[in-house]
Amino acid sequence: ILNDRPPLVLRAVVNQADGGSFPVTVVGNHLRSLSGVNSTAPGSNGWSTDGARIRAKRAAQSLFLANLVHARQVADPNERIVLLGDFNAFEFSDGYADVMGVVTGQEAPADQVLNYVDSPITTPLVNMTTLDYIYDRYSFVFEGSAQTLDHMVVNQALRTAVPGLRSEHARINADFGNDNFGDDSVAIRVSDHDPVVLYLPVAAFGSADLDVLVGGTSEITAGKPLQFTSLVQNLGPGTARDALVRLQVNFELPTISVQAPGGFTCAAPVVGGGQSYIDCAAATLARGEYSFTVNAQTTAVMANNTLTFVVNAQSASNDPRTSNNIAFMGTGLTTPVADLAMQLITPRIVLSGSDTLRFRLSNVGRDPAESVRLVFIVSHPDAKFAATVPAGWTCGAVAQDGASLRVECELAGDFATGRADELQLQIRTARSGLAIITVAASTATREPPNYNNSDSNTYMVLVRRTQ
Repeated sequence: ILNDRPPLVLRAVVNQADGGSFPVTVVGNHLRSLSGVNSTAPGSNGWSTDGARIRAKRAAQSLFLANLVHARQVADPNERIVLLGDFNAFEFSDGYADVMGVVTGQEAPADQVLNYVDSPITTPLVNMTTLDYIYDRYSFVFEGSAQTLDHMVVNQALRTAVPGLRSEHARINADFGNDNFGDDSVAIRVSDHDPVVLYLPVAAFGSADLDVLVGGTSEITAGKPLQFTSLVQNLGPGTARDALVRLQVNFELPTISVQAPGGFTCAAPVVGGGQSYIDCAAATLARGEYSFTVNAQTTAVMANNTLTFVVNAQSASNDPRTSNNIAFMGTGLTTPVADLAMQLITPRIVLSGSDTLRFRLSNVGRDPAESVRLVFIVSHPDAKFAATVPAGWTCGAVAQDGASLRVECELAGDFATGRADELQLQIRTARSGLAIITVAASTATREPPNYNNSDSNTYMVLVRRTQ
């Protein structure tokens, strides 16, 4: 009972040797102290003395706690229960109110207690203090007297489930001087009570061998999406408890997501400090295989680096082999490479006074070409021409450059790998002579030797004159 409020009831888990587990109900308490228990000062709220009020309150608190335990044992006889805390009561009756006797269902007779309470508990509990070595039965020293006010109380269901229960005191307070209290530089006497520890021995902790494998592409172009896969296996023999899988890369990525198997809950991606990672957790992980798929977007500025994908799996269960809990692989991020190829597809013949030349521009590289530009040049003393291009291209006005005419065109967006556009050049002239016609393409994306970016031909232009 905490500060005169109802007990704090918690659920804990004991891990078994076979990988299973069972819950334990833990009830935290802090009951009214003995201070003033025999006071004859006038009482409040109708009590004859303050001592009478305090004795009645301590008895009522013990009854409240006993009713709580009794109700739970009746509802579920197999529920494992531990009561712990500062009960402010001895393991025996103090003659005023047998607090621990009432709580355990072993209260003193009515003629031996001033404030007698009939405990409702029908299946008695055990105060572990009574099983301690006799010279170790203290958690508090009051005016030179070693006493036990802090207890661990267990019910029969827990004793049956876990044979060999024992309790011990951590000797860090009661045996040391009061002058150490409040001194942060000294790790002892931080309280006037010693902690009590309950040991629940098991043959062995649940064991689960987690194993991690990863896979993905060994090389991609920077700026492209990337996908990794990971296989997390529980090789057993038992179920892994509180499993955590971290999927991590060594770059801050604009987007990263994971497709996790059933039973896992994944947190939002954490991006910063030169890395990105996602944590996925599962309360239990049975023997078997669990597949994760990570999708991420790389950026062009990451080119010429290695992106490392790391997967780490851990659990609260004993792992007999931790060397296989982590796996990683690297992916080289290369600079985008395009390869523009220009080809004249009109026969190379003598031109008449008005003709159309057709060219084909293709990207035969592995990556899209960025910021593609075209230049049409016609060298003829008396020629006029116009360029015709597919949708997405924009051409400027014809410019005079000495004896040549020139038109430049730009493409909105990237020129994808495998794309091929037909370009047309309409030539008109009223004067015969030689014409040199060239069409050239360029891109901001790196290319291999760009000997195939342009194509040209020299034509004899024949203009027939009629009489």
